[in-house]
Parts: sequence; structure tokens; C-alpha cells
Amino acid sequence: MYDAMLEYGATATLDTPMFMFAEDWLQRNPSAKVILSLRTHDFRTDAAVEQYWQSSYASLDALAPLFGFPFSFFLDFKWFKGVGAAQGITDEQTWWRPWWAPWISFCTTIRFSPQDRATEMFFNNIEHIRNVVPKNQLLEFSVRDGWKPLCEFLEVGPNDCPSASGEPFPHTNSRASMKVVFYLTRFIACTWPFLGLLPLLGIYLAVKCCCRCCCGGRNRNPRNPKQD
Repeated sequence: MYDAMLEYGATATLDTPMFMFAEDWLQRNPSAKVILSLRTHDFRTDAAVEQYWQSSYASLDALAPLFGFPFSFFLDFKWFKGVGAAQGITDEQTWWRPWWAPWISFCTTIRFSPQDRATEMFFNNIEHIRNVVPKNQLLEFSVRDGWKPLCEFLEVGPNDCPSASGEPFPHTNSRASMKVVFYLTRFIACTWPFLGLLPLLGIYLAVKCCCRCCCGGRNRNPRNPKQD
């Protein structure tokens, strides 16, 4: 995987499942810098733990249909079981297969382990990264910190840092965007046999509109100037 990334030209990686291989990356590149992303620096407070739990559960809930058809025809989530176990995700899933719509077979929810167990795994991962990464190569970062610590850690000059041009720090995966994903994936999972008809419907409406515009004028009676 590491060699394939280098061949592709990648210089950095992030997110699931890559975070699980931080120790392997360091063995291959001992001088690599590691950014440990924290929701907040006081992540052990009850409020921060609850926020982490709710955010993680909402994300999994929105992406759950990707484990079922038709998404499973294009996406392979076999790797997710091993990664999920390390993040406190169990194999227990809830599926919806109504008898009156045999084409519907999609996962509606992915189950976390009990909150205390999942949170313990989250804390253990943080401590593991702290133990395996040299302190001078590790940045514990919260998005609330903005561009400055990132630019300093990555040795990006003040003039080249996005904050110099006033570019706001990007915030993605908001609750609103997760709601869009939630409803969109479920809509596709329930209506996928009929979605193929939409292009045909579009063509039919376009042809009908053209016929009305082009042929409609020929059928009208020419204006009689004597009636003016």
C-alpha cells in the first residue's frame, strides 16, 4: 500500500483506515510528521465525549445504506469490518427488507459498541499515537486552532499560509451535510430500479417540448390582415 501511494504521487494520507497504519508509515519513513486530530484539546470531558459519540453515530447512520444494494455492487466494504472493530463498531447491523418491495435490501444502521467501550478505544488510539510518534514529529490539532499551528508544523511560510490571504479554515461534514447524505442514500436504496427510467423520461419530455414548439406554429391559422 505504501509503495502504491508513492507511485501514485501521494505525499500524505488521512482518515479511515489509514490512521491504523501510522506506526507502519513511520517505520517506512522515520522522519514523517503525524497530525493527531482531536475534536477538542479537552477531549476527556463528559461534554466532549458525548459530542464525539453523537457525531460518530450520526456519520455511521448516514453511511449505513452503502453496505447494501445497489451501492454494494460498486463498493467493497469488506475491509471495514476489521477497521470498524478497532473503532468500536460491532458486526451488528439493522436491515430493511420489505416483502412488498423485494428490490429493497439495505442496511439502515450500523451499531457501535456500548458508549463506554467505544470511547475507551478512542482514548487508547490517542495514547498509542502519542507513544509511537516522536514528540517533535507530532501535532495534536483541533480544527478550532485554525491554520496557524498547521502551517508552522508543516513549515509553511507565513506568506504561503492560507491565513495570509484571509482564506477561512474549511469545516466539512456538518450535521446539515450528514442529513443530506442520510436522505439521499436512503432514497437511492429504495428507488434504484426506477432511477434508470429518469433519462428516458427526460428524453421524452424534451422531444415533446420540441414537437410542441416546432409543430405548434404550423398548425396555427395565419393572421388575416383584412381583420386589422
